[in-house]
Amino acid sequence: MYALALIVIMEIVDFASGTFSAIVNPDVEYKSRIGINGLIRKVLGIFMLLLLIPMSVLLPEKTGFMFLYSIYIGYLVFTFQSLIENYQKVKGNIFLFKPILKSF
Repeated sequence: MYALALIVIMEIVDFASGTFSAIVNPDVEYKSRIGINGLIRKVLGIFMLLLLIPMSVLLPEKTGFMFLYSIYIGYLVFTFQSLIENYQKVKGNIFLFKPILKSF
């Protein structure tokens, strides 16, 4: 459950940083339609992750737990990547994260 709470917090920060980067950076076009689509996608992603909790119980032994947390970790990685990209859009220095971004 802590992983899901961390995902929700990171998604909120990601949405806010994406909106901020679209407003601040003149190279990025700020459109409310894109923001709404991103918000809907994030909410549906959280609902999907919530739906996986009861489904993971159906798998035998610790397989369900490993399945659930492998999905959670993947979701965390991609959300972290989105946060780094938003930071780059506001002309932030991402030198430290370049090796990580190249691996994805």
